[in-house]
Amino acid sequence: MTRKRITKQNKRTPILEHIFGLMLIILLFAVDRITKDYAPNKIFNYGISFSLFPGIIPIIIFLSVIFLFILIAVYSNLKKKIEDSLMLDFGFVFLIAGTLGNLFDRIIYGYVIDFITISNYFPSFNLADVFNFIGVVLFITFLIKNSK
Repeated sequence: MTRKRITKQNKRTPILEHIFGLMLIILLFAVDRITKDYAPNKIFNYGISFSLFPGIIPIIIFLSVIFLFILIAVYSNLKKKIEDSLMLDFGFVFLIAGTLGNLFDRIIYGYVIDFITISNYFPSFNLADVFNFIGVVLFITFLIKNSK
């Protein structure tokens, strides 16, 4: 009796990759929501980073939606050129989750809920901000590594 050797393919299955990415975005969004809902010391940020530009929430919402579309277009374009990059994939996931987390706050409440305070000299932030930071770092690292 002969046995066929089963080998793993190096390529990931695109549909499973998309499902995993979507599940991770939902999980990160949920963690952001839960932490904001149960944070003991909430700070309401009516602007953007560092509470800049308060009172222009409709413009911020519009720009956030435009950013999401641009991000998806850039990611799709890069994925056509580069088949396998976990750094690109995770950067995209973190940026989408972070943007959706703060966009949700702005649409529902008219402000973003911040609750993490490091010191009096550094602005308060939330997990969505952390996710955005991680996503930007991953994207920049990816671009630097692949610019050659």
